[in-house]
Amino acid sequence: MIFILEDGTRVELSEEELEELLDPITFQIPEELLNQEKEDEE
Repeated sequence: MIFILEDGTRVELSEEELEELLDPITFQIPEELLNQEKEDEE
């Protein structure tokens, strides 16, 4: 799969690489960031 980042960079990932990135153990969004986004919406 090919992804285009916000700055225009093209990144090609195989399904295996993508699964690794999306694995809940290796891919975690800090709660602080999630809380910030919620506050911004209000």
